[in-house]
Amino acid sequence: MKQLKNKEQKDKKQDNKFFIAGGVLVLIISFLVLSKTDPRGENFASHIVPFLFISSWGLIIYGILRGDRQ
Repeated sequence: MKQLKNKEQKDKKQDNKFFIAGGVLVLIISFLVLSKTDPRGENFASHIVPFLFISSWGLIIYGILRGDRQ
């Protein structure tokens, strides 16, 4: 029983790492898309970048705060 519980905790920690890594990946992509925006903010990249930034930080924070809820 104890081994099963430890395995579940390791799986949750790995899931947290995936959320954090995914958030960092989205953050990097958002910086790359930000480089394609025009100064007046009239193209598609200018409209999508804020959502990419917010979602990336949301994933990172969720990965950090998500823990085993006992």
